[in-house]
Amino acid sequence: MSYIDDLADSLIKVVSTACGGHETAFAGYAANREFWVAEAIHVLEVINGYQQRFERMSEASMAHREPNLIDWSNDPITAQSSNAGDLSRARRRVRDAMRRFLSRCVKIAPGSLDAVMEDCRTLGIPTPI
Repeated sequence: MSYIDDLADSLIKVVSTACGGHETAFAGYAANREFWVAEAIHVLEVINGYQQRFERMSEASMAHREPNLIDWSNDPITAQSSNAGDLSRARRRVRDAMRRFLSRCVKIAPGSLDAVMEDCRTLGIPTPI
C-alpha cells in the first residue's frame, strides 16, 4: 500500500465513520467542517502532485547512483508505487466521501449551504444536494 492510499484511506475512514454515526456525534464533525475540507484538499494535492514528485525522486536517484557498481541496492528508483488508475480511484474515493460528509453537514445545519457549495467547488465535486 502506498503513502497516498494510506493518507486517503485515513481521511475516508474518519469522514465515513462520522457520516454513519448518530446526529449528535456528527454535529461535532460538522462544526469542524473547514478542517475536514482542508484535509481533503491536502490529500487531493498529494494525489495530484504524485507524478512530479516521482519524477524528481527518480532523477535524483539516477544522479546519485554509483555508475560502475553492480548491486541491487544501487538500483535507481524507476518503478512508480501508484499508476494513473490508482490515483484516479483515490481521488474519486476522497471526493465521494467528502460529498457524503458535506451532504450530511447541510442536513443538520441548513444555514451552511452557501459554505458547503463553495467547499464542493473547491474540491471539484458535484453539489451534495
